[in-house]
Amino acid sequence: METRRTIDWRISAGIVVVTPATTMKGLVCVLSLVVISLALSPKPRAVGTEPELITIGVLLAATSDGATEEIEAYRGAVLGLEEANVLAGFFGRRFELSVTRVKGAAEAAAEATRLIERNRAVALISNLNQDAFLAVQSVVHEAEVLLLNCSTRADGLRTNSFPFSFHVEVSNRDYLFALGNCLVSGKNHRRWFLVRGDDSEGEQWEEMVRAFISGANGEIAGVSTVSMKSEGECYNFDSEMLENSRASLVVVGLRGEQLSSFLKSFARLGISLPLALAHFGFDAQEERMAWVGSGPVYWPSIWSRMLVRYSGRELNSRYHKRFNRWMDGDAWGNWAAVKLVAEAVIRTPRANGRSLRAYLERQAPFDGHKGAPLTFDLQRRQLRHTLYVLEMRAPLNEDIEDQLEVVSRFQMVSSDTNARPIGVK
Repeated sequence: METRRTIDWRISAGIVVVTPATTMKGLVCVLSLVVISLALSPKPRAVGTEPELITIGVLLAATSDGATEEIEAYRGAVLGLEEANVLAGFFGRRFELSVTRVKGAAEAAAEATRLIERNRAVALISNLNQDAFLAVQSVVHEAEVLLLNCSTRADGLRTNSFPFSFHVEVSNRDYLFALGNCLVSGKNHRRWFLVRGDDSEGEQWEEMVRAFISGANGEIAGVSTVSMKSEGECYNFDSEMLENSRASLVVVGLRGEQLSSFLKSFARLGISLPLALAHFGFDAQEERMAWVGSGPVYWPSIWSRMLVRYSGRELNSRYHKRFNRWMDGDAWGNWAAVKLVAEAVIRTPRANGRSLRAYLERQAPFDGHKGAPLTFDLQRRQLRHTLYVLEMRAPLNEDIEDQLEVVSRFQMVSSDTNARPIGVK
């Protein structure tokens, strides 16, 4: 299924007013600034001409029930499109989204080819899993079309081997670094009890967490693996091991239905230890958290409804006004991806993959409403973010603003040092 949405807004050009009081020196300065500005900007559209239509492809992972992340990703892209077209019309451009939902790697590759060859998409935005993303990456590498990843967190993808691929979503290790430093250094939680799935993915997650905690002067107090019953309930969680572990924190490496089921089961045990949700796929609307326990919950994200500084309040308000929902990380990532492509198109003479790639590689700053210009780390092809650690205090009630708080911010700075603390809020 393909959905298109095109908005065409325009803004007026600025006017320089020269008064009788203007000195010759001042007039020369004003005219010089105007000449420089026109030279650095793309040529505005001539009056009466049709704007050039630019297509951006958006790939969503199809789910049977329309998962939260899929819906919020689409909404974020739509808001980014509408805002991008405010400026684009003045420069003779107009953007549209070509959105498609795919299942599996083969279908993702076929749809990517169609978007490039038939729809003439200048860039693709991926909200797919790792296998599907890799299939799309092969297509865009051959076609030399820009690809922005907004969902896959696998660390192995962050390389410079595919020059047309860029990552807006953050890797698992980046999330862990931000969350772990907040919990160990900021909250003094140094004895972690791990809860993970009983599969290879759970084993890999445990290995990553152990590597981090060993270098952060912390320790693993115990590990419990859990499985899912057919009716969707967790079992095999070793609560006795947890009680005897003297852990100060429970770190959970589950997601989806496993996570929801575990949270409910854990709450029924009446354990008041704080929880850290560390699978890093968790970023749903906070008020829908399946948590009725007595301790606080921590998790990392690239965005939150609680952000107010650096025009974060205004961005959240625009999103809420448009969709009657609060912006989350999936929405922010797709909003940012569309805006990044749009800025590259407007500021380059030719809207093709090589020109857009060159623009992003020039480290042009992007305003993501995070307090610092965002640029790409070219070794990892990763957008350097400000990451946030959120705390939800229990028990939940109707006034969520009294219980949800941004407790730490971390700025990603380079390939060698993933992040550094920059304070709270």
